[in-house]
Amino acid sequence: MNTRFLQLLVACFLVGLATSVQVNAQSTYSQVYDLIQANCSSCHSGAAPAGQLDFALSEGALYDAMIDGDVTNPFAAGQNFKLVDPGVPQRSFLYRKVNNELYHDSVLDPAEGGVMPSYAATLADQDKELIRQWIQFGAPEFGEVIDYDVLEEYYVDGGLARLEQPEVPEDGFQLYLGSIFLEPGEEREYIYKYDLNNEEALEINKLDVVMNDQSHHFLFFKFFEGEADDEDDGLEEVTTLSSFLGGAQAISNDTKMIAGWAYSNDFTLPEGTAYTWDENTVLKYNYHIKNYSTEFILPVDLYVNVHTQEPGNALYEMQSDFYLEDAIPPPFGSFVVPAGEEVTFDWHFTGFDGASNNDTVHIWAIGSHTHQYGTDFDIYTAASNGEPLEQIYEGFYNFDYSFNQGYYDYGEPPFRVFDDFVSVRRGDGIFATASWFNTSTSDVGFGLTTDDEMYGMFIQYLVGDISGLDDIVGIDDEATEIADADAGVQWELFPNPNQGLTRLVYNLPEAADVNIAIYDMTGRLSSTVFNAQQQNGMQQLLINADALGLSDGLYVVRMQVGDETFNKRMLIAK
Repeated sequence: MNTRFLQLLVACFLVGLATSVQVNAQSTYSQVYDLIQANCSSCHSGAAPAGQLDFALSEGALYDAMIDGDVTNPFAAGQNFKLVDPGVPQRSFLYRKVNNELYHDSVLDPAEGGVMPSYAATLADQDKELIRQWIQFGAPEFGEVIDYDVLEEYYVDGGLARLEQPEVPEDGFQLYLGSIFLEPGEEREYIYKYDLNNEEALEINKLDVVMNDQSHHFLFFKFFEGEADDEDDGLEEVTTLSSFLGGAQAISNDTKMIAGWAYSNDFTLPEGTAYTWDENTVLKYNYHIKNYSTEFILPVDLYVNVHTQEPGNALYEMQSDFYLEDAIPPPFGSFVVPAGEEVTFDWHFTGFDGASNNDTVHIWAIGSHTHQYGTDFDIYTAASNGEPLEQIYEGFYNFDYSFNQGYYDYGEPPFRVFDDFVSVRRGDGIFATASWFNTSTSDVGFGLTTDDEMYGMFIQYLVGDISGLDDIVGIDDEATEIADADAGVQWELFPNPNQGLTRLVYNLPEAADVNIAIYDMTGRLSSTVFNAQQQNGMQQLLINADALGLSDGLYVVRMQVGDETFNKRMLIAK
């Protein structure tokens, strides 16, 4: 090959590489700056810039002017909006002016003026989204927080639909986080700091959460007073095990847990109890999600409806905690599930924050947490020597603890709420025993993703003398009764997740027309499995993914029985 030609070829390659690196290395803020200069600076510049906002500044100077910058619009200033409020797009006047109804939480009030840019061709949706994502991730001056190509693909080519906003409660308010965009197959875990800016203390008697079906968990915390200042604003990815367990990113650093969810659900607290939030509460979210689609971008959304009551109505504060097995010493080296083996770990738990050794702890609700190799999780009251006594939690129940489905579903583990409280002495505690079966070819230890494992419990409880509740709720001596088998249509998939074969078992209280179909996560019909009339009694149906042409991913199994429709998620992971 000609030497001069080779030199030119190498030079062109290096120039192209340098150009590529420069483009890829451009910070998200630099992209936002370019958008502002191209679309806003013609009006917001000169001796008398529109709205007294001069955007014709250098990149660094404009950043300093916008972050926590005051606004001149009287309405926006009265709402304590800033030009850019890091982490909070809906309180950022810059974003509100360009939003143009892209997001429901940032719709302009008429007193805020019109949408910008003011000419007919407003910003493209992917450009508005770029600004929102930059602010949601804390509005950093440097670094890339979102790949613009992902936004362009979603808004130009399409993707999975956003969650529909639930109705805002009349007796409270709604919190919203999103959207967070995940590419096909991506799994992410985030923390998010949010300053509630409440001027008065709050009593919360109910929390409703609506989140994506693909969610692994949502854990909800509040910072202890004065402990939020050192935390970064906005959305931040939890990238390592060390950041999960300690340091600035730890999900539980300097915080008190409020509640936790593995799926959309609500917590309606017993009358006379409440979660209590002081004035100027700062919240921390921990959200673990995975896009099971192999084709489409997923916009992840989260809604929390907060129902409040007049402060002073609650007699007792509901305590909430998420505990990991603390008998396993960091770095959790003894928690290993060898490849191809089944293991069982026992756990004598006496934690219960806020209780002394001889205090009585009254458990109101309890749930378990493992990842994909978990096969059972049982909990008992305990004797002072740690030995198990009475079983209070059976891992084989379905997620709302209404009947025994015969297997443990790690994706929707049972969550038991007691009509009566289960009372134990803190020093005696409770006893948990859990099992795992590692079907992979590698040893699995403690970790953050669904390919790793965990051993945890979520517990809500009261501490001390709760006799004041007797006159309010009439506590019985009987525990929650499990629904009778003939109380209605009950159905389960086993196993779920599955490797291509799963069995659908269901009970029909009377003869009915039954239609069973499978839909993908875009709502498209993938296969009709059954459509005929059936007699009453127990029925079962084998679902073979290969025979139905179903690839790996998350699906919805929809069963219609007469006029009733039931939906259940099914994960295929061959």
